[in-house]
Amino acid sequence: MKNNKKMHYKIINNPTYTNTMKIGLEVQPENEPLQFFFTSMRLHKYPEFINDILNDRGYLGDPQGVLFYNDLDNEDFATGNVFNKEEVKVYHHVFGESIISRKTFIQMVYDFSCKLLEVYGNDGNIPENWKLQMEKSLKELSLKMEH
Repeated sequence: MKNNKKMHYKIINNPTYTNTMKIGLEVQPENEPLQFFFTSMRLHKYPEFINDILNDRGYLGDPQGVLFYNDLDNEDFATGNVFNKEEVKVYHHVFGESIISRKTFIQMVYDFSCKLLEVYGNDGNIPENWKLQMEKSLKELSLKMEH
């Protein structure tokens, strides 16, 4: 699914479409692979995910992932399963895939992760190490987005 329309999103509290996280994503036009990409990822994986983005690597999780242009291989090109350098492919094994602007995706990751830190950062069940890793990763991502 290629999305050529201008995408608008906001981070919401207590999403009705899932009970796995305290926050979610509202997207216009609707984009289920993107919504569930963010809310089905395990909370403890977010620092690793952000570090992959910082290194221009996609993230392969279960049931979701994201591919950057650099992640494409010969088979992708042979089958025509490609997108341009300024896009990413977000997928979810249940809800499908979506190709969106790389810049929009990275901004979304930053906004969503900041909200995760705000909502879960003082949760006694979350290791202090997670909070410190998130703060460090988000600072580095913020600097990368400025360039």
